[in-house]
Amino acid sequence: MLRSLVGSEMCIRDRPIVDDSSPFSPIPERSQRTPDRSGCILPEDIIRRLMMRLGPARYVGLAAVCRTWESIASGIGQSLTLRKCASSPDLSPFTARRLQCCCIRFRLLRRLSFEDSRSLASHTVHAGGDFGPDLFDDMATVMSNWCPELTHLGLSRCCIADEQLHQVVGSLGKLVSLTVDRCPLITARGMASLPGMEQLQILGLVCMKTLSNKALCAMGERAPKLQHLDVSSCLTISASCFTDQLSGLMSLSLGSCEWVTDHAVDNIARGCSGLLTLNVAHCDAITDAGVTKLVARLPSLQSINLSWCTSISGAALQQLCTLSRLQELFVEGCSRITAADVLDVSASVTGIQVLCVISVARCPRVTDMAVAALGKRCKMLQHLDISNCPKVTEAGLVDMMISSTSLQTIVAKGVDADLALLSKHVPSKRRPNLVT
Repeated sequence: MLRSLVGSEMCIRDRPIVDDSSPFSPIPERSQRTPDRSGCILPEDIIRRLMMRLGPARYVGLAAVCRTWESIASGIGQSLTLRKCASSPDLSPFTARRLQCCCIRFRLLRRLSFEDSRSLASHTVHAGGDFGPDLFDDMATVMSNWCPELTHLGLSRCCIADEQLHQVVGSLGKLVSLTVDRCPLITARGMASLPGMEQLQILGLVCMKTLSNKALCAMGERAPKLQHLDVSSCLTISASCFTDQLSGLMSLSLGSCEWVTDHAVDNIARGCSGLLTLNVAHCDAITDAGVTKLVARLPSLQSINLSWCTSISGAALQQLCTLSRLQELFVEGCSRITAADVLDVSASVTGIQVLCVISVARCPRVTDMAVAALGKRCKMLQHLDISNCPKVTEAGLVDMMISSTSLQTIVAKGVDADLALLSKHVPSKRRPNLVT
């Protein structure tokens, strides 16, 4: 397939261009054509898409076609995402040797992510023989020698053990982001003693079953620059660990943590007073009282996700509207929120002035009047999600589009809307992008 692509590109480049408007038009010289700087005829966007389909294992060969292809491959090669490595017969196995070739060729690899690569286990050998027991040992050698600029490493759903993780991370000196979500062989003890965390700013530990308060505090002590932490679905920790070692956090995700209650939220807000982003989605134990404590202790909060917190009501929204810097509000699936509550939010003078993202999806009591009021009074609103709101109709969408001057995207999945009718009533210059 690669040869056919390269061959077609060469054929197109050498093919004479004839004006079909006249049968006697002379063939223009090569200098009269309008290719790009290297003589490549194919649009760069098409080339980029073809490269992404072929995968990172082919980047080195593609970069040898011409200067344009080399530039595109180098740009794509700065960020590699390898999904289901060697687990699909349709994908060429991506080994440490191929990674080394990419790094030697480009020398600018900054982001590397392995997703759902169960074949990367330290004692698992792929049927094709490309993944041996010492795969991650080879990876550590390659990264230390040929990835000097690597700053982001993702290992989601990978069967990598503590020892291999230590070797890989310890070989990187500029790592600022590490994700080890749902890696069953990585333990809390291994993470607590992980080397090379001095520059770490982003850490993802989603669904780490062995995570403890002691281990999390140790990570915070070893990573003094840590600002973003995701411990969603970690059920073995508590709010007591968010104290001195983690007091510098700016973003915290606690989604689906059953231990998050009003009291826990109060302790977290007290220990991490500089939080700007908080995600407590699917935490059913949080009530209006907990939201009130949050607002009192985090006056600089800019984004909060309360989706599927079924115990909160309109009183919580009224408290959130007192936050003068709030930019993003997510209350998806909060069935107790009514249309009157949304109208009260839109009537607020302080909190909604900078709101640019709102999600009230799957709120069964939200109506057309409430949606239109949000579009009219939220002057900076750019993204609105009203998916699966049964009381929102086509008329409400039209009123909202007409009244809003800043809205760019409306997500209205499950809302019966006639695009032709919307186009008739809403001018094209003010019509936002509608996702249905």
